[in-house]
Amino acid sequence: MTQTVITLMTEEKEKIVALRAFVPESLRNDFKSVCAKEGKNMSDVLTEFIESYVKERSPASGNTGGKSRGKKGGKEGNSP
Repeated sequence: MTQTVITLMTEEKEKIVALRAFVPESLRNDFKSVCAKEGKNMSDVLTEFIESYVKERSPASGNTGGKSRGKKGGKEGNSP
């Protein structure tokens, strides 16, 4: 199995990296379906969730130690 990872840059020139997670196939399929129905990119939805999760659990300053993250656009995240 060959896997291609595309590295994209945000407006702030922050490197975008791949994150691999293992979830039940049915959950992935449901997530993909909901994202498609809402016209959203799976990667963007996950990025927004992770940013929110980190912000909620970071010190009161709200500083996560990282830069503001931009969306990469496109439909790359909707691939199975």
